[in-house]
Amino acid sequence: MDDCIEWEGARNQKGYGHKMVDGRLKRVHRLAWEQANGPIPDGMIVMHTCDNPPCINLNHLVLGTHADNMRDRATKGHTAKGESHGDSKLTEADVLAIRARRAAGERNIDLAREYHVSRPTISNIVQRHSWRHLPVNPQPRKEEGHESS
Repeated sequence: MDDCIEWEGARNQKGYGHKMVDGRLKRVHRLAWEQANGPIPDGMIVMHTCDNPPCINLNHLVLGTHADNMRDRATKGHTAKGESHGDSKLTEADVLAIRARRAAGERNIDLAREYHVSRPTISNIVQRHSWRHLPVNPQPRKEEGHESS
């Protein structure tokens, strides 16, 4: 069976099926795994190879560590980045402007104050340690009417 088998009962906000068992809310993909294979070992989680949260097809469920799950998520491009990250204070336009303004000589401290972030945040943006998914800015153009020395 290659197709997903989707749980038709209640689902949480992220789409995972869940139901009450012994007075506790449990995710049904974990319950399906345990019913077929026994208890989930300590330190292990049940991962979906299909990336479909309501799926309970045992052929789509594998054990892994939290690190395995994070690596899988990043490899598949499911990691929130940039504006889609819930904690982001900046927009992509802000980041591009910060890079251009820093390249034009503005100081990290001044940019940090203006955008209400820390100096290390500005430094990480400029050095491309963060927001790496954005294209590299072209060099800022000189304003017309100004001669270069």
